[in-house]
Amino acid sequence: MLCEEMGAEHTALLFFSDARWLSRGKVLKRMFKLRHEVFCFLNGENHSLADSFSNKDFLLKMAYLTDIFEKLNILNTSLQGNEATVLSWNDKVKAFMRKLELWRNSMESDTLDMFPTLVSMVQDTDNPVLPMDIKSCLLDHLIMLKVHFEKYFCNDFDKFNWIKNPFENAPGPSSLNVNEQEQLIDLTSDTSLKSKFKELSLLEFWIHIGKEFPTLSQKALK
Repeated sequence: MLCEEMGAEHTALLFFSDARWLSRGKVLKRMFKLRHEVFCFLNGENHSLADSFSNKDFLLKMAYLTDIFEKLNILNTSLQGNEATVLSWNDKVKAFMRKLELWRNSMESDTLDMFPTLVSMVQDTDNPVLPMDIKSCLLDHLIMLKVHFEKYFCNDFDKFNWIKNPFENAPGPSSLNVNEQEQLIDLTSDTSLKSKFKELSLLEFWIHIGKEFPTLSQKALK
């Protein structure tokens, strides 16, 4: 009712449900858009948090987190699906970590285009430039976010590149034994299988060659 009376774009809250679990990153975006209504409600209740929703520094940080959570939600959604594999997950996570580095470097040079909500909030303040103390705080967060990603996602997946494309990526010396390397030579020398690799998904391909190359197939599917 409060939202309707104030003419807010959003008038319904996001309740938890399994179907919407992947969209939980959008909750903060909804909250930020309703920040004026939230402030009026909290202020009317004499709640201590009302001061936060009228504090420019708090709102700048909230705007940044709104953008970051939206990007994390996009990453999370991209990791779903029947065709998703550990290797494809690793590629997407590595790409995200590279983006974190890009965003940090961009912010250091006062470029904020990658964070549209933050840009909008900065433009609404008296100072068109992000305050140094806020900038330092956000840079630290981007650095720590990358550190945590590196901690939980290892970087030793390159040894599995032969699984992603056996026709272009040679396995490392310790990835396959001699018998398995012989099978891989036979596989990659078969032009019909090379054509089949282009037609099938990665999972379908390794299942397809299971009878002819059982050892390689089992190793790839593990």
